[in-house]
Amino acid sequence: MRKIENYILGKILSPFFFCLILITTIYIVVDISTKLENFIKHKVALELVFKYYLLSLPQIVFQIIPLCVLVAGIYSLTKMNKYNEIIAMRASGISLYTLLKPYFAFAVIITSFMFLNQEKIIPLTQNYRQKMEKKFQGEKQEKVHKNVTFYAQGNRIIFAQKFYPREKILNYVVILEQNLDKKVLYKITAESAQYINRKWILYNLIIYKLNPQTSEIQEAVALSRKEYDLKEDPVDLLSFEMELTYQPLRKLFLKISHFRGISEEVVRRLLVEFYHKISFPFTNIILLLLALYVGLKSRQASLLKGLGISLFIGFSYYTFDAFAYSLGKMGIFPPWTAGFLANIFFLIIGGYLLFRKSF
Repeated sequence: MRKIENYILGKILSPFFFCLILITTIYIVVDISTKLENFIKHKVALELVFKYYLLSLPQIVFQIIPLCVLVAGIYSLTKMNKYNEIIAMRASGISLYTLLKPYFAFAVIITSFMFLNQEKIIPLTQNYRQKMEKKFQGEKQEKVHKNVTFYAQGNRIIFAQKFYPREKILNYVVILEQNLDKKVLYKITAESAQYINRKWILYNLIIYKLNPQTSEIQEAVALSRKEYDLKEDPVDLLSFEMELTYQPLRKLFLKISHFRGISEEVVRRLLVEFYHKISFPFTNIILLLLALYVGLKSRQASLLKGLGISLFIGFSYYTFDAFAYSLGKMGIFPPWTAGFLANIFFLIIGGYLLFRKSF
């Protein structure tokens, strides 16, 4: 890498790490303030609190890195613009491609790190964090787990939209009973399931008997209440799986394979999560296009201004992404659209603006 590229890369790294530390610190301080009463009430040791937030760092960093890339891109370019460095570089024969190459190289490296973080680090730290979180929660601060999937004894797969551990309740439940060849014999849908007196009770359920070869329904029985022979208690279920949001792509793909041809609703929800987990790390590259356009256009270098513009762009992206994600979960958008729409939309806008600015 030439000296000029090293110089530009140094301009990027300084605001990036400053922003990363600043936003992470603000996030942790705000979170501590909301949980402080609970920490004191349960007499949580300072060492455990420190460990809890240390385990939270991978997830926090994963969410805010695209915003930090935005700030770094806008601030570094506007600062070089302010002191006419870009004009001097272009006048000396350095192409715009050479000037922008360190930015894209940096974004690719950060994207690779995000994939590693998402697939290896977050699932591991989140598992430990959830165990610690139980010590911090009061009676009125129950953690609700959404879109959870369990694998139970007797070749059973259980999917629930919501899981309330303290109340021992599963809402909107789908249970698949398989034979040893992984062919589904019975499919049970229930409005809710509750663990009472060491037994699971299903409410407002329908039991479908399926043809194991074709998965066609042979018989259906509707009941208002039924005791269900499930060996695992809520603690076993909670310790076995974590929320879909924190699961690696490999596990999501296996779950999609299990449910395909059996429950289209479950497959749709899993696919939305799967595609979204693929697309989100590329947010760095997508938003960098907008950062480069703003940075090349502006000549007033200010970290606060860069942060303000980045917050506006980031808020617009995250809002659009959450909107598409929600519509995908509701079945209004196809899964791939829900996962990639925000990136495609902002890629078109950012690419067009940067192309117009460059030429």
